[in-house]
Amino acid sequence: YATAVKHWEEASDESGELSFLIGWVYDIQLKDKNKAVLNYEAAMEKGLDDLDLYRLAGDAFAKTEFPSNRRKAIACYSNVLRLLKISGPNFNKESMKYYFALGKLYIELNEYDAAKEFFRITIAKDPNPTRLFKAHLYMTIIGTESKDIELAIQHYQAAIELRPETPELYQNLAHLYLNLGRVPEAVDVLQKVLQISPSQGFNYATLAKLFLDQGQEDIAINIAKSAVDRDVEHVELSHFILGKKLHSVKDYPSALSHLYSSLPNQEDAQKSMEQIQIWKHYNQSGHISEALFLMAKIYMEVYKDLDAAEMYLRKSLEFESGHVDANLYLGLVLESKGAFEEAVNYLRKAVVYMKASPGCFLANYTLGNVLYQIEKYSQAITYYDKAAQVRQHANDPALVYQMYDNLSRVHDLCNDKQSAIKFQNIAKNLKPVHYSPIDYIKPRTK
Repeated sequence: YATAVKHWEEASDESGELSFLIGWVYDIQLKDKNKAVLNYEAAMEKGLDDLDLYRLAGDAFAKTEFPSNRRKAIACYSNVLRLLKISGPNFNKESMKYYFALGKLYIELNEYDAAKEFFRITIAKDPNPTRLFKAHLYMTIIGTESKDIELAIQHYQAAIELRPETPELYQNLAHLYLNLGRVPEAVDVLQKVLQISPSQGFNYATLAKLFLDQGQEDIAINIAKSAVDRDVEHVELSHFILGKKLHSVKDYPSALSHLYSSLPNQEDAQKSMEQIQIWKHYNQSGHISEALFLMAKIYMEVYKDLDAAEMYLRKSLEFESGHVDANLYLGLVLESKGAFEEAVNYLRKAVVYMKASPGCFLANYTLGNVLYQIEKYSQAITYYDKAAQVRQHANDPALVYQMYDNLSRVHDLCNDKQSAIKFQNIAKNLKPVHYSPIDYIKPRTK
């Protein structure tokens, strides 16, 4: 073939037929698409108007790496349709392949309106079941990319009718329903996919979360238990749902077991990263930082193990640096361990993130305490004042009393006797009957 091409390239070729033949050899026999398209182009420039030339040139242009060749492929396939119409009897049967190919090329160029028209012809007329199914899938892409979610839903439904045993179609359809807030339809679709693919853990977790969001906790817990009992693939989020529930009912040993099982592989860093990437693909990686935080909270509040709590809180913040409660609790742990300067950094973040949320009192109060202990009194006053403004969020009256008492002491240390007396009087009226002072309180000045 190489020798033949060498001789043909030295011959005259006014009609373009020889260029077409050389292109065919490079394309089909020598597998060199780039040289093939150069010769196909030469044949067309010489005026050769041939059905097989346009077919082969279109296929070659479509397979090369250069985006500009997509336009050339479109021109070739359009000429194929023109010549097929002239040829008559086999037009409808043969042309369907090219309508589909044109739609695909326009999608690659992100020209969705043009692509839509060609795929609609395929869907309406093409007897080939494979192309018909793929045309519906491409229409779902067009709908999603052009923000026409109803169009995407319509074609996912049509694709499911053609291949009802394909679980990915149900999963994608369910997520589209969720994007539109059509929760009952999403639930219905996910229940169907569990029947088709009972080993896919993401579906259990998504369905359980939907029931949780609707306040139907018992159903959600049963679904999560079913996933864990079946030991399905990607069961981690179901473990998290169970762990969070067990934490809320104070079954701490069981909660820790499930929360630990919800984490990525703790022994193999490579497997851990692979798991996280898969979870992110399914939008189910957000539970990791929360699971680590809940584990830290149990070690801190129940088992009084500050080292374990600190370790899990730091890991939680590696996954989500803006996790509000993790910043607050790490500040509390570091305060308890005497690492005041580092505690200030995390507590400041907690104060910024919390603003007017229920934890804002504790964040401001604790930050005031830490600044008090490192003798930054004016800053301590600032945060005690902020805590006083949101004292309705305090869950322990003793903390409110201690805040005002500390505020009195700090003003006393700053020689503001009038403010010290004012806050001391407020504190006296709030002092609980049973109260043990915290051990770092500085004595009042004489």
